[in-house]
Amino acid sequence: MAQHNRMKIGLALMVTFLGHASLAETPLRIAYGSTPAGRNNPHDSASITRLWYYAAVYDAMTYITHDGTLEPWLALSWAQETPTSWVFRLRSDVSFSDGRPLRAQDVVDNIMYLTSAGGRTEPVATSVAGVSAASARDELTVHLTTTRPDPMLPRKLSLVRIATLPKGTSFTHEALIASAIGTGPYKADTWRASDVKFSAVRGAWRKAPTQKLEAISAPEAINRRNALTTGRVDLAMAAFDPLDAADSTSLPYAINVEQLPAIVGMAYNTKQSVPLRDVRVRQAIDLAVNKSRIVSTLFAGLAKEATQPARREFFGFDPALTATPYDPSRAKALLAEAGYKDGFTMTMTLTSGATVWDQVFQAVAADLSKVGIKLTIAMAPEPTVAAYQFTQGFPTDAFGATYFSPAFDALDVMRQHSCAWPVAWYCDETTTALIDRAQNEADLKTREDLTRQIMRRAHDTAQGMFMYESIGFTGYNRRISNFRSDFHFIRYELMTVAEPK
Repeated sequence: MAQHNRMKIGLALMVTFLGHASLAETPLRIAYGSTPAGRNNPHDSASITRLWYYAAVYDAMTYITHDGTLEPWLALSWAQETPTSWVFRLRSDVSFSDGRPLRAQDVVDNIMYLTSAGGRTEPVATSVAGVSAASARDELTVHLTTTRPDPMLPRKLSLVRIATLPKGTSFTHEALIASAIGTGPYKADTWRASDVKFSAVRGAWRKAPTQKLEAISAPEAINRRNALTTGRVDLAMAAFDPLDAADSTSLPYAINVEQLPAIVGMAYNTKQSVPLRDVRVRQAIDLAVNKSRIVSTLFAGLAKEATQPARREFFGFDPALTATPYDPSRAKALLAEAGYKDGFTMTMTLTSGATVWDQVFQAVAADLSKVGIKLTIAMAPEPTVAAYQFTQGFPTDAFGATYFSPAFDALDVMRQHSCAWPVAWYCDETTTALIDRAQNEADLKTREDLTRQIMRRAHDTAQGMFMYESIGFTGYNRRISNFRSDFHFIRYELMTVAEPK
């Protein structure tokens, strides 16, 4: 029987898109890290660091809010006609920034590019890797066929932002970089290494709050913070730490606590480490680290302690699981039982430059030393860590991990941490079999139950040390009212921006 999942837009959402009476003349200015190499290409990255830009220019078929709720966006509704057949009905009031109306064929063009030989190298392509065919049934109806049942497809499409190219231009990586446009409230006018300038799109379905948007590259967090403090910018991305956010009432700006779609923890490389192959040793590590103290001190209580490799908003999160208590006495007993009464040494890789991570894992090392485990931390730049993760394998016993899923799907998190990963660091055949079953399950409820089984097994076998639900911070000028950001997707259309005093 076909499974239907028809969504409706509420009255509040409709009111949102009516827009503001007038646009502020003073530009809205954003300080960000570095100019995206992919420029206009919305498929070039799945990183949340680009979402401030994608939110300004592009829209996807669906949308996931900061609490994990799936909402309609460019698609008003969708239905699963068969386990491998989907139909999406588009909004009729959406146009690209050049005035051309959004049509079903535009969606088809993007998806077919991402499933083509040239498009499969785009980072976003994994979201539609299971789509075998796409077609337009009429101007506003998209039909998609998948190679196997995929009840999570509507969530995955929240990562595929719809672009168009000048008439007669074929979809290629280079063409998207050079000339893609979207349906968002702004359009990019000029690109430079130092800044990007945008202008408001008149008639956009999501209304811009200002006539101009200016984005300024400031690679160092302190420079972004100073720019906001002195009023040179209105928004500063990833420029603050938890203690700043704990009390910003006396500051000339506000700080928004971002809920990021990830769990931060320590992943174990049992291919490298003999002690970590013993579940008792892994459980001892979990018991030896005072995670609640780390959360309360380093994150001012703003983050939540993790119970599993998925945050509570993820599909498949098991609410019955509880955090492992801090119990160093029990940790020592387990180590002795496993044959490590005097402890052992271990190494871990940690990405350099990650906010607060060095303090977090220094605290972990200090706690482990109290039960006889000597942890040595090897810092490595992000490209090196990516090479370890995707092609080379890790040379250390463990590494600092983000259990990350921009689609808020707990199963996505676990594929990397399984036997199926090309350079697997942790292999549990039972978990891998469950992942395979869940991936091929057509029924959404059964898939959720299978994913929760995977979460429980990760928890019970201490597959990794799951520490806290990741958060970030965005500072904004108080001339902005109604600021909202869904894990860095800035809701420009909700803002009101006053002229500077």
